[in-house]
Amino acid sequence: MEEFGKNAKLFVTAVVEQIGIRLFRRVGFRPVYFRQFDSREEAASNLLSLGLLKVPQDKRFEVSETPVDPQYVVRWESEAKGTFLQIRAENRKLDFEPPPDLAQEIEPVHRERSGIAFDIDYYTVAPVEPAQIDASEWVKHAVHLINRDTKFVFEG
Repeated sequence: MEEFGKNAKLFVTAVVEQIGIRLFRRVGFRPVYFRQFDSREEAASNLLSLGLLKVPQDKRFEVSETPVDPQYVVRWESEAKGTFLQIRAENRKLDFEPPPDLAQEIEPVHRERSGIAFDIDYYTVAPVEPAQIDASEWVKHAVHLINRDTKFVFEG
């Protein structure tokens, strides 16, 4: 993340200078972590075992099976900053067929992965002037807060 922060600072500085940005309406950092499981069912079961969601055990909506792809979503906002947190079981599918003229050069890709995504967006609510933001420090600060406060989501 340190290298990413340094590169973000260089990128933001260049964009501000080249485009002439005078005000950011929003500045954010949004890492998405993914833990893979062997199946969609195992991912859902593991997410539900965290105890973040209350799921009825009885048959609901004429379906008695365990929920597929459950998710937990919560947002906190002050006048200056906000956080949008999503934890979701998901199935990721990638299908790529190369164009016919490249079929001998590039292999097709067909891959499917099931897991839990931990997606957290830390952002400003109030506008920010470019001189007020150092992208490297913003990333460092956001990572610190995510590491510090994530445990409270899981511990209650």
